[in-house]
Amino acid sequence: PCATIVFDPCGMFATMVEYKDRLEKSMVAKNIDVATLAREIGVTYQAVKKVLAGGSKAFAAPNHARAAKLLEVSSDWLALGEGPMERPEAQKWPIQAFGADEFERLPERVKGRAEQAMLSVMKEWEQNKSSGAA
Repeated sequence: PCATIVFDPCGMFATMVEYKDRLEKSMVAKNIDVATLAREIGVTYQAVKKVLAGGSKAFAAPNHARAAKLLEVSSDWLALGEGPMERPEAQKWPIQAFGADEFERLPERVKGRAEQAMLSVMKEWEQNKSSGAA
């Protein structure tokens, strides 16, 4: 397995082999503090601090999954340090108003209507672009 390599302030390369390091990097990247992470994933402030301090190896599976989703990182990367940091669906989903997981929970007929609406918007944009009105 590949480890995540980081450049530390002292000019040395180091691997992020510990869960706590990846969790902290994710929190910094998303500007999420300990209290916010704790509240959003349903654990105590102390539980998050314990993980970050290395007193606990990681969150339990459900809390880990919630943390990865909130921090928009790959669950595998956060847990194991393997693969890309960013969640695959975060790389592909272009709509900010709701996530891909929310879209997938919609009934098929509603998904079809949403797709048709998006196609209509795209066609209109293409027509306006070609006429110079976009």
